Amino acid sequence: TKPSLHALVIGINKYESYDHLANATVDAFEFKQYLIRDLLAPNEQIKVIFNEQATKWNIILALQDLAREDNGIKHGDPIVIYYAGYGGELDPPPDRVLNRSPVHCIIPQDTSKVNGVYPIPDFTIGALVHKIAREKGNNITLIFDCGYSLSDIQDEMPPNTLPRAIDKKDLPALPTCSDHITIRDALNGSDIDDLYSLELSSPRADTHVLLSACGHQESVFENSEFPGYGYFSRALLETLRSIEVNSLTYEGLIQRLSTLKANMVQNPCCKGKNTDRILFDGQVKGASTSMITIEQKQDGLYLQAGLVQGITPGFKYAIHSGDIFGPNDMIIGTLEVDQVDPFAARLKDENALDVPSFCYGRRVAYGLDQALSVYITEDFVKAVEPSKAWSRILSGGKDNTLIRPTSPGLAQVILSAYGKKETTFKLRNQVSIKYGIGTLPLPGRSSIPPSASQVVPILSALAKWHWYLRHAPASRPFQGLVDLEFYQLHPAGKYTDSGNPIFESEGENLIVGGEVNIVANPEGRYGVRIVNRSSADLYVYLFSFSPTSLAITHKSTPPTGSPSAQLPESESLTIGYGPGEQVPFTFSIDDALRMDATILRLFVSTHPADIEGVEQESPFEANGALLNEQLKDLFGREAVWDVIGVNVACKRPSRKDEGIIEPFGGLTIISDLEPTTTLNADPTITPNLDLGITPVIGADTSPTSPLPALFPAPTAAYPPVIPSTNGTQFTGKSSTRRMVEALTAHATFLPWFCTPALTPELLASIRCMRLRTLGSAKGPGGTNSSTETGGYFEISVIGSDGFPKLSTKKKEMKYRSHSASTSVEWIDGMVFEEDHELWGNLGAGDYFEVSVCAKGKGWICEANMGNLTFW
Repeated sequence: TKPSLHALVIGINKYESYDHLANATVDAFEFKQYLIRDLLAPNEQIKVIFNEQATKWNIILALQDLAREDNGIKHGDPIVIYYAGYGGELDPPPDRVLNRSPVHCIIPQDTSKVNGVYPIPDFTIGALVHKIAREKGNNITLIFDCGYSLSDIQDEMPPNTLPRAIDKKDLPALPTCSDHITIRDALNGSDIDDLYSLELSSPRADTHVLLSACGHQESVFENSEFPGYGYFSRALLETLRSIEVNSLTYEGLIQRLSTLKANMVQNPCCKGKNTDRILFDGQVKGASTSMITIEQKQDGLYLQAGLVQGITPGFKYAIHSGDIFGPNDMIIGTLEVDQVDPFAARLKDENALDVPSFCYGRRVAYGLDQALSVYITEDFVKAVEPSKAWSRILSGGKDNTLIRPTSPGLAQVILSAYGKKETTFKLRNQVSIKYGIGTLPLPGRSSIPPSASQVVPILSALAKWHWYLRHAPASRPFQGLVDLEFYQLHPAGKYTDSGNPIFESEGENLIVGGEVNIVANPEGRYGVRIVNRSSADLYVYLFSFSPTSLAITHKSTPPTGSPSAQLPESESLTIGYGPGEQVPFTFSIDDALRMDATILRLFVSTHPADIEGVEQESPFEANGALLNEQLKDLFGREAVWDVIGVNVACKRPSRKDEGIIEPFGGLTIISDLEPTTTLNADPTITPNLDLGITPVIGADTSPTSPLPALFPAPTAAYPPVIPSTNGTQFTGKSSTRRMVEALTAHATFLPWFCTPALTPELLASIRCMRLRTLGSAKGPGGTNSSTETGGYFEISVIGSDGFPKLSTKKKEMKYRSHSASTSVEWIDGMVFEEDHELWGNLGAGDYFEVSVCAKGKGWICEANMGNLTFW
């Protein structure tokens, strides 16, 4: 018999009145292909609406059709409704103002203030889904790859990223009695009298399960490059294709979701009363249901598959006497995995069943996944030192850290080795990607040899770090009911009994769009305030996660003197300031970084949690010592809990001194002439572009003995540059070694050095720029570079705010200077002359940053010295 799954798939790129999206229809098409190819759904049971067809009326008609009596959908058949496009958040209509909550909407193709077509609000979709559930049953899955909030992130958008949301000021308002006729018809005969009880995201909704692309007050993004994708849809399909849909719950799906490649905060979630239900209520089996041979040993039953095949402790298997699953096959019982090895998994409580000599296991449930998904490159395999210690992290029970080998697309960490057998850990979590903390250890830190004694503790720390960072319930019951606020502090003029100063907050809450942006300052003091607007008394636990050191730190709450919950309903508390011996938050930045980040995670629960063992020190400072690797669910079954997060981005202070400064170790910036307000650009001055540029050496970094190979003396080939008396020459140079390796086909870069901030005087006097480097590039197996692969150097313009500056075309002002040679030698890059576009977009306070880059899997680019010279 053909599968009973039915679907409505909607994708909109081309909007009548709004900027087009790039890849919503791509996502919708890929999702349709998944339904057909992987779940074997017949094409005629999938309704597709793209672009111009996706008007408001057509979308409503398609939803109404799912409830018709004669549409071939039987009661209980799985129904999937997928939407990719714009979303929005509007004020409630005038007749609904008593409910002050904003209304979430999807944006049809013909939405417009001009033609009066307003979005489809959440309560209209809820009414239509309620009708479908009454007629066809509640086996309904909604998947929405759209956002709602936009106002807080518009000024922070990275290049090649588009938000899937429209600001409410650009949308038509919801009128009185919005969609009245549609809702009346859908609820005819129903006892529903409150539309807001039909909110799609309600945890009490019994009509459906909603998979949403983001959490409360977050946004949703797509990669606008070609071929691009929505970050949520890509991760969702990757995960769905890696599991068996008839043995995983909706909660488990969200918890196992592969890492979103977005560099903005976006945390998918699932909503509804039935999130603990098997996907599609277990009625979709997909293309295959595999049976695994079970072997009986003296100490128990073992599945002949293990961690390498994706099995982790907690998985449950139905035991069958045969290897063909069908209606006549009897299930002997169900057993749970309690211990895994790379190629075997032990089943516990085997004595409870009368198991025949030959039997098979069929997965029927996934457990909590504490394994860290790691892609291990060929370079690491070749360099690694053999050791039995690897088995410790490739096997274990449900309370142990584990690593699971996987493909690059599903990996949370990519493990590689380069150069003189130095191990690198490339991170794939959102925060690390966004803030450029892509590879550990940081530059300048001690290298990690590819030995088990050094690498295994770091992988264990990474597994524990990722586990607690991603630890969250699927339903998110306290989103919007518990507020986490972040403030700058100043001394209150009072002191504790022990003589320490008491701090108080000043100014407004610094959190914007789930993020705080601050400048590193040793004198800066910060604190958080937690507000409980729920109807429950709560226990609170605040942890900070460092993506650079992998440390996890518990931030203590003030003592209450009572065993009861620290945060009663409708009250607030502070951490880091206020009464008691509270220590403010301080933030610093590593010398190797332009920007760092700290991830704050606030766990709230109706019951106390056992947090012992959650904290960990940095594995890079533990000298290979074994860390506490225990993993556990912090909250018992009786607890209702949630987690609220904020990222604190810390950037390096802007460099304002035009004299000699040291932005990074080993770098000196020199201004040859004192800038004055009388300097003007002289259009008659043209440098001899055929001449080499001699690096300018500061007194504090000049070599004490000649270094002809590195700094050639002035000769006919390398004469000195003499700046004009009407202009200013200043040169940034670095002798700090930088090396970068591309672990995938995509480009990888590492900031090397930067200039001081530009002043109006400098902007008026410089008209040309050129980068000169001493370095080399090496391809895998000695391959030659091409237009698509190799090592090279880039120059970026950084704005006065410390973030990459965008051109008038909304693209990062990032320019390729030149390629690196396969041998170590000095190379002059292209001259950026006065007619280049970058000069027209510069402003006072901007500065230049030089990066070392490699593109193409296995390519390495090494930089030894460099000079960025202006005239």
